[in-house]
Amino acid sequence: MTATPFRSPRRIAIASRWVIISFIFLAVALAFCGAELTTSAVPTQSVVWGSLALGAYIASLLCLLGAAQGSGLGLARWKFGPWILLWYGLTFGL
Repeated sequence: MTATPFRSPRRIAIASRWVIISFIFLAVALAFCGAELTTSAVPTQSVVWGSLALGAYIASLLCLLGAAQGSGLGLARWKFGPWILLWYGLTFGL
């Protein structure tokens, strides 16, 4: 007999809510990236828009990984998430 884990409807709703929020952040990141491309002639504005795009992208990854784990945004339960966020923070000076 094979045992399958039971997922309550409430837990599925919470996970799907994180996925929706993740896609919203991803759309915002794409909008910021578009704004960055339109202001590429002015370097200071371009850097600001690019930084906002990166921040929205990181928030999107954070929410998506929280949905994948099914338990929210507990950093201790992730396997890959903290390392990429640490890398982004060190590389881009966030």
